Amino acid sequence: MESVVGRSEFTDKLQSAGDKLVIADFYADWCAPCKMVGPKFAELIKNFPDVVILTINLDDNEELGQDYGIESMPTFVLLKHSEVVATYVGTNMDKLKKVIEQQLNPL
Repeated sequence: MESVVGRSEFTDKLQSAGDKLVIADFYADWCAPCKMVGPKFAELIKNFPDVVILTINLDDNEELGQDYGIESMPTFVLLKHSEVVATYVGTNMDKLKKVIEQQLNPL
C-alpha cells in the first residue's frame, strides 16, 4: 500500500501501474468505519499481489475526493489504465473481493 498526496502524485502512480489493476482506498483518519475496515482490507489484498493499492486520506486530498465524487467512506475506486472500472463503498470485504475478482477475471 502506498499513501498518495496530491493529484500529480496520484496521476504518476496510475501511469506507472501500467496494465495492473489499481485500487484507490479513500479514507479519513477520523472515520470509524475506515478504522474498522483497515486491517480487514490489508488482509484481503494479500490475496492480490499484482494489484496496486493507493491509500488516499481525504483530509489531505480534498481535490482527489472531488475528482472521483467521493461522498462517503470508505470508498474503493478500481482503475485500469487510469480509467475507473468499478467503485465499491462500504465495509463488506467479501463484496469488495468479488468486485476485485470481476475486474481481474472478466467474463
